[in-house]
Amino acid sequence: MKAAQDLFDLINMQEAECLNVRNSEQAIARVIKQFNNSESIESDVDEQILLFIPFTQKVKLYSIHVFGPDDGTSPKDIKLFVNRRDIGFSDVNDLRPIQQLTLSDDDVVNGEEIKLRYVLFQNVDSLVIFIQNNQADSPNTIVHRISLFGMPAVDTNMSDFKRVSGQQGEENPVMFGGMN
Repeated sequence: MKAAQDLFDLINMQEAECLNVRNSEQAIARVIKQFNNSESIESDVDEQILLFIPFTQKVKLYSIHVFGPDDGTSPKDIKLFVNRRDIGFSDVNDLRPIQQLTLSDDDVVNGEEIKLRYVLFQNVDSLVIFIQNNQADSPNTIVHRISLFGMPAVDTNMSDFKRVSGQQGEENPVMFGGMN
């Protein structure tokens, strides 16, 4: 089994969205990034943030890392939805998420690996992350970075298989479990 990798290069940044954030221009690029820097996003009207993250190909998600400040404004309760392109703030309470996460302050400040229920994230073409609230019930939530780890969900390429016996075009003497 291959090791999980940062899926940053497989995110379609042109179609990704980040809703309810101050300075919304390039907000998704400020939070979905490979390396930590001083940029972050902050919720605007209330503590909730909704991120839509489409991938350039189907992926298998293993884990998520969420980084935030240690002042109580970092994310706490998060709902994850897969392969849904039509979710808005009015939908998140009515729809059942594929997984819910409750992060501790230490999880977010240290950017701990939060393992996902792997079997539920096998064929993902998009991910919606709904940040419901923050650690201290502050009016605003701040996120420094979100990293997603997994691997491409590669289809089987039959041309990669090698002939075991006989020559190409030669009839197989064993057909459907019987012998000639």
